[in-house]
Amino acid sequence: MVPPRPYDRLRENLEVVVVAIAVAMAFRAYFIQPFKIPTGSMQPTLYGIHFEPKDAPDLSDRMPLKLFKVAVLGTWYREIRADVSGAIEEAGHRENERVYCIGRHEYFIPTKWNERFRLGDQVEKGQVLASGYQINGDHVFVNMLRWNFLRPKRGEIIVFETKGINRPAKGCSRQWMSSKNQHYIKRLVGLPGETISIKPPYLLINGKPLVNAPPPIARIQERSGDFAGYLLTMQRETYLGEEGDSVALKPWEYFACGDNSRSSLDSRFWGPVPQKNLVGPAMFVYWPLSQRWGKAH
Repeated sequence: MVPPRPYDRLRENLEVVVVAIAVAMAFRAYFIQPFKIPTGSMQPTLYGIHFEPKDAPDLSDRMPLKLFKVAVLGTWYREIRADVSGAIEEAGHRENERVYCIGRHEYFIPTKWNERFRLGDQVEKGQVLASGYQINGDHVFVNMLRWNFLRPKRGEIIVFETKGINRPAKGCSRQWMSSKNQHYIKRLVGLPGETISIKPPYLLINGKPLVNAPPPIARIQERSGDFAGYLLTMQRETYLGEEGDSVALKPWEYFACGDNSRSSLDSRFWGPVPQKNLVGPAMFVYWPLSQRWGKAH
């Protein structure tokens, strides 16, 4: 008779957990990869972190409902308060934020939030300067297996690595893609061997308007809803800065653009995406629970 081992049940449970983690990691490594949308370059199709005004918290912003709101909707109420007393002055701006200072203290306030001060006001330590909702960006699952069997298609939402394309555009000294080895999400608009150009709001393939465009690209070109169409960067040092500019894709290159052409650093700025950088198409928005939850279109 085999003597009972100490902590036998605990050992069994730990073995189950270890096996489950190993299976999940293997599945993630070879089949499905989660990806977080960091910016607004794909709006209104997919959203990055964004903000909405709110003057004061309501019942849903207090415990315990607050936990549900954060966990399910990815939304939470925030207040920005003064760390010190003094006069508040404007210090500049950056994407989607205004920058203010009180002495040496800087405050970054989303442009959509309602400010509770005027420039030059004397504010007290602890005073609320602005408040509102911060809403988490969409999280999607990426199909890492599909492109082992099928070619990428125009109109797909794609995820790719930035490795090897973090270079200045056309010899410009500015690094358009400032961070190495990140992942970006854009829409695939140009295929290997094609020549890509833009005549706002249209995308041109080999010098001609795209005929029978996939529905997502058609909606962008038609400026349906909040789409602005395809726009030139209006900067000479970029790939598609002015009318007449074009990009000839090699047999292993693709062209990727954000749906939000007004606010997207994409192939118009830093050029083609090599095939070896492609990760896979976005397939499903799994969090947060919003009108975009479900299949990624």
